Amino acid sequence: MIARASAVDAISRFALTVLSCFIVGCGAHILGDEGEWLGERIGRAADQLRHSTDAESVISYAPESGVNQRYSIGIGRSVWCPKPPCFENQGALTVGVERGRHGSTTYHMAFVAVPKPLAIQKSGEATQLVLRKNGSVIELVALR
Repeated sequence: MIARASAVDAISRFALTVLSCFIVGCGAHILGDEGEWLGERIGRAADQLRHSTDAESVISYAPESGVNQRYSIGIGRSVWCPKPPCFENQGALTVGVERGRHGSTTYHMAFVAVPKPLAIQKSGEATQLVLRKNGSVIELVALR
């Protein structure tokens, strides 16, 4: 009886550990959407570029549910706004997917400027986002 109780206890601890790792490791993606996820990726890439000696960086984006679907990305023009709110910005980022959780965000505006509206539709391949330094401002300049 004691051996059975300790085995159940060990399995319970293991299940709790796996669940904790899952929530910490992927919880933001389960609770968020593709727009939020891409906005966060842009923010991290912009911070890395800002602190590097490179003039340009290219990041790859694929929907979490995979590229074997049609998806689209649209980003409106915006200025860099490191301390939101910035009311002159109209530059939401929107991701539409056939499968998964489409969505939008303005999170990226705290990290990058978008000099002109950008849009792309893809199917079966990742999208490359081009970030470029322009003085102290990081600009998102192309989707390809």
